[in-house]
Amino acid sequence: MDTRICQAAALEALLPRWHRLEARCTSVPLSARMLDGPLPHAGASIVTAWEHGRLIGLWPLRVTRRGPLRIATRLGRELQPYDGMLIAPEADSHATAAALWTAAQRCPADVLRLRAVHDGTPLSALPAISAVATPATETWWLDTGSLSDPEAVITRLSKSRRKTHRRNLRALEKRGALAFRHLSTPTERAHAAQAALSLKRGWLEAQDLHSFALSAPWFERGFVAAAEQGAMEVFALELDGEGIAYELGFRDPHSYRSFLGAYDPAWSSLGVGAALTAAVLQWCVRSGVSRCDLLPPSTSFKSGWCDHSAVVRSALVPLSRRGRLYGPAADAARQLKPVYLGLSPSVRGRLNSLLRGLGTPLRQTIPKTSM
Repeated sequence: MDTRICQAAALEALLPRWHRLEARCTSVPLSARMLDGPLPHAGASIVTAWEHGRLIGLWPLRVTRRGPLRIATRLGRELQPYDGMLIAPEADSHATAAALWTAAQRCPADVLRLRAVHDGTPLSALPAISAVATPATETWWLDTGSLSDPEAVITRLSKSRRKTHRRNLRALEKRGALAFRHLSTPTERAHAAQAALSLKRGWLEAQDLHSFALSAPWFERGFVAAAEQGAMEVFALELDGEGIAYELGFRDPHSYRSFLGAYDPAWSSLGVGAALTAAVLQWCVRSGVSRCDLLPPSTSFKSGWCDHSAVVRSALVPLSRRGRLYGPAADAARQLKPVYLGLSPSVRGRLNSLLRGLGTPLRQTIPKTSM
């Protein structure tokens, strides 16, 4: 097995083979279509594995500098749910993952930072990763492939949640024509992405919270482009033709992963978020999607819809002597998060204004979440 590292300048030549490999895989950590938009890929180090001249494995990484350190993360991490590798279904997954890991150590980086590694993947099984990975959060998912009837999404809820859901639906339907739509045209998808992002940012501001990812200058361009070009699934709940709730997520041949959800706060008392979640889960059943992952963080709202959960781990893997110093510093930064969330709204608001004004590539303070 031969391994190579493709830098940003060589991406264009790699993309056709990447697309063909992606089409044969059951799980896609980063769609090559995401690179057609303004997704930053300066510093890309795409680790590849080849067998008899055929691409059988790919690990999309990007190396950026943070002070004196060079840090490797997954390419497009702000627009992707999980860290992962792309491995051809006919290849030996463990051997290919081991080869990709060996090659990744040649990247010009001091530290490999993995924020969201799913248990049971070839990446999580690597001894070098599993030895340092720690549980970061939990994700809830529904086995939609086991449901033959979309209505089972509702009937499997607790009695009280079923009653509340149906009561809210009746109340919404009295206000106008209620419709769930899976948006298909580029214009519709782009408009919905912009509307969802605007609602999400408004919700964060109302909660006196700040998201560095959602505030990044390029994020809106990349997010809207991904939706417009079909790299994301886009759903809308409409009342008399006007969008009142949106969800965008990623689909591969076997699963759907929710990414960003938002709703108009004027309709929050009527459970529009729950109505959209139910409709998306039912769409998964009708579309033959075997698994719907609502993504971290774990909440009682998500667990109420789902029947399985999985641990998501994070890892800091030093690749150089200098990289061994990064772990303690990163741990200290993570310990500041509860302090930030414990601040009074007025103090946190002033701090958020200061952080927004800095304009530096700081880390995202709070995790991605759906309302």
